[in-house]
Amino acid sequence: MFVTRSAGGSLMVILILVIFLLLCFSAFFSGSETAMMAINRYQLSVAVSERDAPAQLIDKLLSTPEKLIGMILVGNMIMNNMAMTLVTSYFSNNYPEWGIALAFVLLTLFQLVFCEVLPKTIAAAYSFQLSRVLVYPLRIVMTLLSPVVFLLSCVTNALLSCFGLSASQRKAADLTVDELKGLVRLGGRELPNKNRHMLLNILDIESVFVEDVMLPKQQMLLINIADSLSDIQSQLMSSECRHALFYRHDLDSIQGVLSLRRSYKLMADSKLSYHRLQRSLDSVCYVPVGSLLSTQLSKYDGYRKSYGVVVDEYGKLMGLLTQHEISRFVVGYWIDPDRFGQITSVSPSEVHVMGDVSVRSVNQALAVEMPTSGPVTLSGLVIEHLECLPDGPVSVKLDNVMVEVVEINENLIAYLKVVRVT
Repeated sequence: MFVTRSAGGSLMVILILVIFLLLCFSAFFSGSETAMMAINRYQLSVAVSERDAPAQLIDKLLSTPEKLIGMILVGNMIMNNMAMTLVTSYFSNNYPEWGIALAFVLLTLFQLVFCEVLPKTIAAAYSFQLSRVLVYPLRIVMTLLSPVVFLLSCVTNALLSCFGLSASQRKAADLTVDELKGLVRLGGRELPNKNRHMLLNILDIESVFVEDVMLPKQQMLLINIADSLSDIQSQLMSSECRHALFYRHDLDSIQGVLSLRRSYKLMADSKLSYHRLQRSLDSVCYVPVGSLLSTQLSKYDGYRKSYGVVVDEYGKLMGLLTQHEISRFVVGYWIDPDRFGQITSVSPSEVHVMGDVSVRSVNQALAVEMPTSGPVTLSGLVIEHLECLPDGPVSVKLDNVMVEVVEINENLIAYLKVVRVT
């Protein structure tokens, strides 16, 4: 028996309330689907590890997505069909000529706005918070519709098996390194730039070679241990380098490394002698150029007791790998902001640098992301971009950075000005 315009007011109110409740349930199912599917899995994993009850229930429901989606769609379909039946019946009985068309248009518009777009938009914006609230009624509905859901799940799995798929297979929760980098870049905008670059450097460590981190040969203090003690002492006292590499006659016979801090103590405590100098040298291990930094860290225990002498395939000295250089790579530019005058900060968006400064150091100084997969130094990056050595001052735009070659000496880019373009 259908409600007509001549029916009592109480019946009309009941009809409106029933239709309203059906549409509310429809909105509930639509929002629940979006909230559950859009939830941040890593945020959920953290909550589950903390034994959060709603998070554990959400994780359990998401472990069988075919059942969850099937239950939501069945519930949504039942609510929508019942609402459509009641509205169509009322309008077709009271407006037989155009009632069905009117019912279809009105209910479709209402469902589209209030039962689909609005709840899904809210659920997408607050997926984790809403999921914690909606999971309990969803669990009750799952129990009530379990026979239907089980049947749908069997049919779904049977159809998927025909294509070699399985609905029970969950996507791996592990992120690749590149995905983690993207997460830090995009999701870590609330972090200070220096902290974000530190995290990116740590993630980069698996793809960084020793030559990207080493102290180049040109910046090392090289001392022939066969020189007179006065010459050795003079070189140590006048140098600004952190470490001195000692060799005997030529670089094929490296004796060891002496930190300048220890050398000052050695010269202050007593008279310098060859015997005391030899005993004060730290041993070195040879690292082939092209080796991954992570491999060497594991192999040599982070160079805590020795230094890594980086050599090419012919055994020629290329640079020195020290604990300080590794720390500078990980911690970043601000541990040593003006290393021997190589980087001069003019403003937060401008630095003046020597040509042999690494691209990574400039990235850290200006909080930019120039490519680091190619040349190690900034001058090398400029030459690669120009495909030639400039014969005079020239400006190059690299991503959001303007690099100006200021000075060239002996076919080498000696000095550059780098400005971050906003």
